[in-house]
Amino acid sequence: AIIVAHSMGAMIARAALRLDKKRRIKTLVQLGAPNEGSFAPVQALRAVYPTVRKVAALDRTHTAEQLARDVFLTLPGLYQLLPTPRAGELDLFDASNWPSDLVPKARLLDEARKVRARLPKPDSRCYVIAGYGQDTVVSIEKSNDMFTYEIRPEGDGTVPLMRAGWNGARTWYAREIHGALSTNTTVLSGLIEILRDGETSALTSTLPEQNRGDPRYVTDADLRRHAVAKVDWDHLTVESRRRILEPIFTPEFTAPAA
Repeated sequence: AIIVAHSMGAMIARAALRLDKKRRIKTLVQLGAPNEGSFAPVQALRAVYPTVRKVAALDRTHTAEQLARDVFLTLPGLYQLLPTPRAGELDLFDASNWPSDLVPKARLLDEARKVRARLPKPDSRCYVIAGYGQDTVVSIEKSNDMFTYEIRPEGDGTVPLMRAGWNGARTWYAREIHGALSTNTTVLSGLIEILRDGETSALTSTLPEQNRGDPRYVTDADLRRHAVAKVDWDHLTVESRRRILEPIFTPEFTAPAA
């Protein structure tokens, strides 16, 4: 079988390699995979991820915080996509490192850590296409009982480039946002070549120089000021509907609460 998988699907495909004792999987190409996690699930659990807040704004009954508590904090898959802690970084698989208002379930954190530890290493069947050049949360700190997120143009807008890699897998890069990696024509051209030849000249395998610039910082409190007012789906523009799952706030979702 040939598997081309995006984002969380790419992580499920990676996990499947561990069970593929008969090597039925011939090729696996990951697009925008959070191989070492992402901060988007952190923000979803904190009820501050733009998509979560937009969905809550469309919900006539529940707030984003209620949805986080009753739904998102119960989803094992979100926990399993949390960032793998590196030296000196906050260990987000430890519930004591989270703010006190929306605390993840310790049991699900423990299980997620074990799941991450069991993920297989790549072999010659495995390839990665990662996005770059988009403002992305790349690190996190806790202070004043909330998280502060550092944003730099060093990822695809969802997955930081430093966490998209799968050490040992052939990797190429595309300047594209997370959700459009699977529809970008250059990426698709490269994908066809990879599946056919195991190589591609359509994409670069050397990460271009990036202008890091000054980082931008936002807090949980900053993000909770967005998408507070309820929004009627019928009043959304076509553009806003199309981008409903993207981690951005279109104008309809930035109006103050009544």
